[in-house]
Amino acid sequence: MERMEMGVEEETRTCRTCRKVFQAPMARVMGHRFGPTLCPECAARHEDEEELRLERERQQDEVRQRWKEESGVHPNYWDATFESWEQRTRLQEPLAVCMDYADNFPVGRIPFRHRSLMLYSKESGRGKTHLASAVINRIIVRWDGDPEGARCPVRYETGPSLQLRVRRSYRPPPDPEVWQESEADIYEQLRGVPLLVLDDVGDPQKEAASDHSRRVYFHVIDQRYSDGLPVLLCSNVDMKGLERVMGAATVDRLREMVWGFAYGLEGEKSYREVIKERRKEHLRKDQQP
Repeated sequence: MERMEMGVEEETRTCRTCRKVFQAPMARVMGHRFGPTLCPECAARHEDEEELRLERERQQDEVRQRWKEESGVHPNYWDATFESWEQRTRLQEPLAVCMDYADNFPVGRIPFRHRSLMLYSKESGRGKTHLASAVINRIIVRWDGDPEGARCPVRYETGPSLQLRVRRSYRPPPDPEVWQESEADIYEQLRGVPLLVLDDVGDPQKEAASDHSRRVYFHVIDQRYSDGLPVLLCSNVDMKGLERVMGAATVDRLREMVWGFAYGLEGEKSYREVIKERRKEHLRKDQQP
């Protein structure tokens, strides 16, 4: 049934959602007729639902950005991705391992007994921090849960900064009225987070081996081992070399957590050397007439 009234063309249609029959205003464009497929009630409800969906996505994006800031990752690495990793063509195996790890990390639930991951290279500047940050960012991007009360799923710490934080907690605060985190506060922060990333662990130029360092690492790793929570660890030494700063008992637990595998990043050039060469190339192109 069709009718014309004051230049408005209508058609009787059946709502594709509720199957109610309604009169649909039609438009004619180049001989083709176009009109709504939803009745006015369903169309209004669909519009409200779409607004709610967009608002939820906006809130989720705000949460994701806040998590990047809260995670401890340096702002230089907030945009780090696997695609922007300069060593991706040279070191395809560790890249594939990290991508698989990030894509299959359980987001939105406790990663109980999920595998840990270790990356190491004998020399610095191989892109371990970028790769670890890409894992963090991919996990954060994958999250699509309820923004209300959501907690950041990752925490990034360097070994040297962790040791300094613990040592600093021993000193009395200059102002007794100002709160100062305790050693217990630090351990509690690292305990329940779904994924703990420890970077720069075991570098002899940055971190001295001592009973204190071994005690701190044992407490952190042993707690996560007992809780069944994973660690992503980056180091300039292999498992055997880690015993110097972490202790044999700690590394023994870590070896079990990573299922006996540690992935080496040994490229022909330093990651920073590659970045430097790329920047020089860009500058040459910019200066060309």
